[in-house]
This record gives sequence, C-alpha cells and structure tokens, in this order.
Amino acid sequence: MEIHGRQGFGRWSFPLFYYSVAQMPIKALRIKHFRKAGRKYEYEYKKETGRQELAETGGRIPFQGYRCTESRQPVLEELYQNTDSKLHAQGQKGGVTMPDTNMERERHSPQVLVGTEDLTREEWLDWRRRGIGGSDVSAIIGISPFRTARDIYYDKLGIAAVEEDEGNWVAMEMGHLLEDLVAKIFERRTGLNIYQIKKMFRHPLYPFMLADVDYFITMPDGTKAILEIKTTNYNAKDLWWKDGRETVPAYYEAQGRHYMAVMDIDRVFFCCLYGNTEDETIIREIHRDMAYEEEMVFLEQEFWDSYVLKQVPPPYLEDGDVILASARQYCGQADKDADAIVLSGVAAHFF
Repeated sequence: MEIHGRQGFGRWSFPLFYYSVAQMPIKALRIKHFRKAGRKYEYEYKKETGRQELAETGGRIPFQGYRCTESRQPVLEELYQNTDSKLHAQGQKGGVTMPDTNMERERHSPQVLVGTEDLTREEWLDWRRRGIGGSDVSAIIGISPFRTARDIYYDKLGIAAVEEDEGNWVAMEMGHLLEDLVAKIFERRTGLNIYQIKKMFRHPLYPFMLADVDYFITMPDGTKAILEIKTTNYNAKDLWWKDGRETVPAYYEAQGRHYMAVMDIDRVFFCCLYGNTEDETIIREIHRDMAYEEEMVFLEQEFWDSYVLKQVPPPYLEDGDVILASARQYCGQADKDADAIVLSGVAAHFF
C-alpha cells in the first residue's frame, strides 16, 4: 500500500497500523497533513469500491456542501431543523466552492445553537457533542500531539473512557482560572476592546461545525475579530516560534481557523501567558486562509458523515505514542498474562 502526502508515520506500532489501517477502506487516508510542505491534495472517490483514495495533485477539489440523509440519528435531527433554507439547499446540491481570499464571497451569519451562561459543565458538554468544536479539529485532521480522531469519535457518541486521563488536570484548571486575567493583559497591551458572547454558535450551511469563542474584539475600523486565550509553561513557549519567526502552534491554528469559518470573521488573535508577569505573554494574529479552510471543512464533514453519523470508529492514523495513549484510555491496560496472538497470512510476513 502506497501512502502519499505524509513523509513517514513517526513511531508506528506496526500491528496497530496493520489492523487499523491496512484492513480498512483506503478512505482512512483522509488525514493527510495538508498543511505540511505546502502541498495540495485531492480525493478521488471510487463509487464501485466504496473507497476513497488519496492522490497528490497540483490543485484542490471544491469542497462539497453538506448533504442531509434520512439516516441521521434522532438525537442529531434538531441540529439541522433551523438551518438557513437557502444555504442548506445550496449545500444539498453540492459543489459549494470557497473562493480565494482576494475574491468577493457571500457572507453568512452564524446561528445561535444555545446560550451557555447558565449551563452546567455537563449540559455544556452535551451540547458540544452535537457537532465539531474548535478544539476537536486538530485531532480530526491529524495534527494533534495529544488526541486521536477516534478519541473525538468516542466523545461525540458519549462513550466513556475506561481510564480517565487526569494527568494534566492542573494545567487545564489553571487555564480556566487565568482566562480573565490573560484577556485583561491582552487589552492592556493592545488597547483593543474585547467582549464576550456567552453562546454556542453553529455554521448555517455546515451545522455540525460549532464554535464557543473565548472573546470577540472590536477593531478600530469597526470590523470584528476573535480572541483565543491560551496558557502554557516556560519550556513550551518555544512552540510559538519556528526558525526564528513568530508562529502559532498548528493545533491552535486549526482551532482559530475553524472559528473563523463558523463565525465568518477574518482575523483571530491568540494571547498566551507563559509566566507570571505581563511581559511573559505572547500575542499572535492570523488571517483567514480560504484554501486551508476549504480542506479543513472537507475533512470535518468526512469525519462527521462517515464516522460519527454512521457510528463507525475512525481508524488510528496518528503517531504510535498517541495511539497507545488512546487505546489505554478506552481499552485499559494490556493483560500481560493473555495468550499470544498467532498471526497468519499477509501479517505473518512482517514479523
């Protein structure tokens, strides 16, 4: 099997690779690290085999509109009931192409899914399971160093982990506690006016795309921008630089670009506190990239339609350490006293 687009799979465990990828339809190769090496890709769908092969080309396919089918799960039906009829009809026809950033495009208004101010943590999580949130995207498109696409799949279906990962609970709690402080630092350093809208939004054409944004910004020219608050430690601050240039970690970039797509906003700021002084803060800004967004939405829709709605677990395609952490979390520790598995056929030739 030849895999195009990703140069090496890191520290793969071959048995995991063989049984999760080699014996599944090739459409598993949707995760393609499309931002690496500046390459473009397209998918060629083979109806006769039900497989989706990844071909490296010099261009992109237009990303297709969302198609509703009668097989949607009842719990998800209400997600589509109030979708803008004009945009939804356009999505059902398919062929919706996002133009380049230097071309005019039809703007949209995000729809309010639910107000979040009075929701409990459990209620908020339940609403979030009804679609793909910004922090889910990096795992879905294969660039998260922390989670797999299957982790996201389990979460959306409400499948509980056997072993809860509480290793970073302190860092996560600190991030929540410091959010208002970091936002205040951003205001002081930039002079920009920020505000919150405590609502969860969804894309009117792609209602599986959700956004719960930290803060919004009113720019001097009257336009709106998004502010995402991050915290990290001193050792991890170097992830905000690459080859001496300012950058945004890829997994945060995907989150910001997802929010821009849902909210139809063209700028996202990130403010990351890595120390205990105002000066130990990193501020970055990225602008909307329609080529990136086109491929991102395509992969999100592929994940939602092919796996979540059909209740088919996505294959493991991530680096070995991330896969093993996921497997331990949902399957528990390996039984060292279990009988050995005897391989036969093609698999036996690799050992």
